[in-house]
Amino acid sequence: MAKDATRAEAVFKSNVTPDFKYVQFGKAFDLKSYVPQIKMSIEMTNYRRYSSRIVSLKDSGKTATAKMEEHTAGTFELFFGMEKKPTKKAFDSTDMFTEEDRKVNGKWKMSKVTFEADKDSVDGDRPWDSQGHLRFDSGQKAARS
Repeated sequence: MAKDATRAEAVFKSNVTPDFKYVQFGKAFDLKSYVPQIKMSIEMTNYRRYSSRIVSLKDSGKTATAKMEEHTAGTFELFFGMEKKPTKKAFDSTDMFTEEDRKVNGKWKMSKVTFEADKDSVDGDRPWDSQGHLRFDSGQKAARS
């Protein structure tokens, strides 16, 4: 996949409502605070595989709620402290989330995404702790994006 974070931002913004919210680990992010996370993820990740599927869908005219499953795999790089080279890790992730959509001027747009659960592995291990931090053997932690 191409690493065009600016294009991804434009596409994302064109498909969400102005009051969009993303909720993960009990913390809500508005559009202004969530877009930089998307861009950072795109810039530090090399995706090998991506797929998604709708698990369930409820449509009530101008609103819809979908339970979604998303699978991604690839590598990512993180810098710790004063390192000159990033630490490269392979990941495989299956995430579950609820997406709430609204019809705006005849077009469906995301209004809220709530992260529900994940099955992640990094270099074959399940590295996330209950606060959403990535654990490494050296004891270093990096906030999960």
